Amino acid sequence: MSPRILESIPMQLKKIFKTGLLVGIGLLILQIHNTQAQNQLDYPSPIDPYINDFSDLISEGTESILSEQLSEFQATQGIQITLVTLDSIYDFNTGDEDIETFARNLFNQWGVGDAEKNNGILFLVTPKDREARIQLGAAYGAPYESQMQNIMDGTIVPYFANNEYEVGITNGLNAIMDTSIETISWTDWVVYYKWYLIIGAVIGLLVAAGISALISGKKGWGYVLLAAAFGLLLAMISASSNSNSSSKRGGGFGGGKSSGRGATGKW
Repeated sequence: MSPRILESIPMQLKKIFKTGLLVGIGLLILQIHNTQAQNQLDYPSPIDPYINDFSDLISEGTESILSEQLSEFQATQGIQITLVTLDSIYDFNTGDEDIETFARNLFNQWGVGDAEKNNGILFLVTPKDREARIQLGAAYGAPYESQMQNIMDGTIVPYFANNEYEVGITNGLNAIMDTSIETISWTDWVVYYKWYLIIGAVIGLLVAAGISALISGKKGWGYVLLAAAFGLLLAMISASSNSNSSSKRGGGFGGGKSSGRGATGKW
């Protein structure tokens, strides 16, 4: 073997090592990406902030009524309640062995409720498993957990045992709302109704600008009021655009967490 060939062997080994290293890094990155994607797909993604009836247990009419009630409840009481129906928790590759663990993890992944108050509630129904779970936000203590268990045992499970899921869900949600009362502050009220307030202010400014133009012509405050109304409209459009982007990312949830408290029912 010639000296030149012998000298070229270490260089070839270096090239092979570098190539193998790059391939290994690439495979590692791909594996991490696939793992992250799989983790994201383990649990179902929300389709609505209030009603996620994947098992089609309630009619469209009932779904519309309940969604409106839950939306109004969040507006007036500051508490988000979310219904989720799934055929079985074992249809998802989560590794969760029971409905308690699945409900807690689903709650935390979706971020049900307010991030600061942690007062959200998730109502999970799995007809194939014949189990249901009311999962509570981290702010709720043992007394409230006991109240939810009473609702589960006395109001929900008897109907589910007779396959009357729509009645059980409706009565259960109403009972949860009746028990979950928290007066909303005036600041929360302003935030919720901000669009109505802004639209009212714009209309008021336009009316005032018209009156000023009729009375004082160019010397009045008409142009100033008109400019203010135009500025409010631009601010509203910008805020609406940001809000839409945020809702697409967050799915209508506020980042709430659950520490594991809740009530389970079986039939």
